[in-house]
Amino acid sequence: MACINFLLISILDPLFTICSSTEYGNYDLKSPFGKNVKIVLETLPSITSSTGYNSTAIGELPDKVTGKALCRGDVTSSACQTCLRDASQKLLKDCESKEAIIWYERCQIHYSFQNITSLYVYAGKYPDMESHNKSVSDPVHFYDNVRFLMDKLSNAAALNRSKLMFETGEIKFSRNETIYGHVQCTRDIREDECQKCLSSALIDLKGCCSSKQGGIIVSRNCNVRFELYKYYNTSSHLITFPTPKGRSNWKMVAIIVFIPTMVLPIVIGSFIFCLRRKRRRQRDMERNHLKLLKESASPIGFTTTEEGRLVSSEDLPFMDLSTIRAATDNFSDSNKLGQGGFGTVYKVSCKGASLSQSTEIQLSLQSNPLKGKPSFLFSLTWLNIASVTQDFPHCKLFQGVLTNVKEIAVKRLSIKSWQGLEEFKNEFMLIEKLQHRNLVRLLGCGMEGEEKLLIYEFMPNKSLDIFIFDAERRAQLDWETCYNIIGGIARGLLYLHEDSRLRIIHRDLKPSNVLLDHEMVAKISDFGMARFFGENQNKANTRRVVGTFGYMAPEYAMEGIFSVKSDVFSFGVILLEIISGKRSSGFYLTEHGQTLLAYAWRLWIEGKAMEFVDPLLVERSPAEGILRCLHIGLLCVQKDPADRPTMSFVDLALASDPIALPQPQQPAFSLIKIVPAHKSSSTDRSVNQMTVSSFLPR
Repeated sequence: MACINFLLISILDPLFTICSSTEYGNYDLKSPFGKNVKIVLETLPSITSSTGYNSTAIGELPDKVTGKALCRGDVTSSACQTCLRDASQKLLKDCESKEAIIWYERCQIHYSFQNITSLYVYAGKYPDMESHNKSVSDPVHFYDNVRFLMDKLSNAAALNRSKLMFETGEIKFSRNETIYGHVQCTRDIREDECQKCLSSALIDLKGCCSSKQGGIIVSRNCNVRFELYKYYNTSSHLITFPTPKGRSNWKMVAIIVFIPTMVLPIVIGSFIFCLRRKRRRQRDMERNHLKLLKESASPIGFTTTEEGRLVSSEDLPFMDLSTIRAATDNFSDSNKLGQGGFGTVYKVSCKGASLSQSTEIQLSLQSNPLKGKPSFLFSLTWLNIASVTQDFPHCKLFQGVLTNVKEIAVKRLSIKSWQGLEEFKNEFMLIEKLQHRNLVRLLGCGMEGEEKLLIYEFMPNKSLDIFIFDAERRAQLDWETCYNIIGGIARGLLYLHEDSRLRIIHRDLKPSNVLLDHEMVAKISDFGMARFFGENQNKANTRRVVGTFGYMAPEYAMEGIFSVKSDVFSFGVILLEIISGKRSSGFYLTEHGQTLLAYAWRLWIEGKAMEFVDPLLVERSPAEGILRCLHIGLLCVQKDPADRPTMSFVDLALASDPIALPQPQQPAFSLIKIVPAHKSSSTDRSVNQMTVSSFLPR
């Protein structure tokens, strides 16, 4: 009797419900929208019971309501209708949100003010069921069997639409235990989207339930579940996957003898091959570094010896590597400042270096010095370049002190990294081409053999991301400071795009690449990935997409097309992050799957833009100025690059309130984009060969 009661409770009670009034807003039951919700929820059970899946839409915008329902593929028509009726009544009774979804063991139902049919969004939920609290004795072996079963079921369900995107199966785990499972997708998504959804659900399933006797993950478009008991109707869609049979003893003996005999010569041969290949690579690398040295040194007045030593010009003083080692206590961890980019960054003070100014400067170095090489020399010059940031992947920052108390930062690029080599050459060749207050100054550089150093001015307030995303530091930012930082970034980009000798595309603009000096002046840094355009060139294509996801424009991330509008997009993302205090990457409202950009745009079109603003700024800042900056940010992150403004327009709009701003269109990477329900899953998708225009002459 207790078992029967448990089963009844598990069937009658919902597994999980999403009903968020704060995110979607409430509706009045007596309003046109409320009446349409009632019609949709009362209609879905009857039109779905015979097919197991259906959708409907009632009313006209803004009161239009779309709904869809799904029953587990093995349940009967009457059980399906009963489950959906219970789910509908539960939502009508307990939920007044404009969008809601409820899952039961045998069905799910979803309604929304948006068009949710043919829209793929994954946000998995793990319902807490009593049967899933028990652990297995051998979790590794157990989940290997679970994953084998679920992978087979996923492929069968996703690739065979004739089976209604539902599949069940079982696998024998031990003499007395069998694992049962099922997977299912809603039938309004494509086969590839179904497979993608199920793959994501299986990742979540492993995270929550790899050591449990059962587990379930539910989402809008797919569900997966496994148990140690039969919970579904075995007469429908049953597939049995036998476990591999054990090999006989004589086969095992043959394998034990055969494998070492064959593998040992292969291992020895591979070792010799790798050793020779490593030596050849070292020789090639030395030749490449020497070639790079000779190619790169000439533009700024250096000469080089055959051994790869830099020889200074009359105006360029040198500092040897041993001095830097002494200043940093041989780059000890106690002097470490951070880690990132293509090498290691240290903070030191210059001893015996005749600098022409007494300002703070920052320098970066490359890891693993060459043993037995002559002392490394680097030149100090007041030529300008934008580079260095506290966010160099795989690098370390150190602090040191020399007697003349001039602080610099040294970036020591990774010897083993070809990207580090390219970054060095890129920044080195840009040394004499950039000079602006809002670009970090590169003071010098140095090369000897494989060693490559870059020397930068020191930024005592580090990078912008520390102030935006750290709760304590963010409290120090008032709106005036934020506004000045935004303006500084805009002016720096404007210089790169229109005022420098060459049109330069940064390609990796993000808060960690915006440094702040002692007066909180913003300075764009890290030009290792930058590219420059000719006078009449507006865009370029690349096969190797570099940069940081979350800040990449869609045309660049998806097709490798970059232009000045790519940087404008990155600027817009930073602007929205400054205003909201939230990261774009990782921002994901699981209840409706929105990005930070889509969230900002939705609040804007609903007239609730101030809800997007960080409460700290709202309390002590003029709403007018904040809303204008939010407006500019939304213009910058529009999906079509032709719709995005140039940085000259942005700079003018920030400096002059009377300029009228156009209404922003839907931003890129918006997961609330409506996909037509009638669109075939086999429709071919053409690559969008977009044209990026420049509105102002050089």
